[in-house]
Amino acid sequence: SMGSVAASGGYYIACAADHIVANPGSITGSIGVIAEYVNYGNLLKWAQLEAEVLKSGEFKDTGSPTRPLTPKEREYLQGIINQLYGQFVNAIIEGRGDRLTRERLMQLADGRVYTGEEALKEKLIDEIGNYEAALRIAARMAGIEGDPYVVTPPKPRRITILDLLTKSDLGGLVSEGMLQVPGDTLQFGYIWK
Repeated sequence: SMGSVAASGGYYIACAADHIVANPGSITGSIGVIAEYVNYGNLLKWAQLEAEVLKSGEFKDTGSPTRPLTPKEREYLQGIINQLYGQFVNAIIEGRGDRLTRERLMQLADGRVYTGEEALKEKLIDEIGNYEAALRIAARMAGIEGDPYVVTPPKPRRITILDLLTKSDLGGLVSEGMLQVPGDTLQFGYIWK
């Protein structure tokens, strides 16, 4: 089941499933791609600071937070967004094309979110139900008779502020490069905003 939210990237992933179950109030859809960043160039000017950039090519610092985009950079990034959006739409058609036409999908794929009930009417999902209903459906599809037995792995240890302050290894997450601190760089995302 989608649970409370499976929008944008969550819906992208769900489309690979043979059967999608959502709660009546689940938030889903948000079919689209967004790229955003904060431009603090004026703040640097106010603070009398200046960014120095050395680069190997015209587009290497595209999305720099220290200056506005050039028209060529804006066109370049919009091209990437359009490609990613096309891939998203194609993934939905690949997974749901027997239930949803491309024409109808394009009317729905404008970034808005839908409740589970709306998504069912629009054929973005297959059924209204909860986690237990989704388990029963998955078990039936897998040929399992009776109630399925679910094995739940233990939850990983939560990272605390003390871990960060003491620079502990955080269970190998730092050394494996799995822990990243959000930065101010341009990122593309399938996110619900």
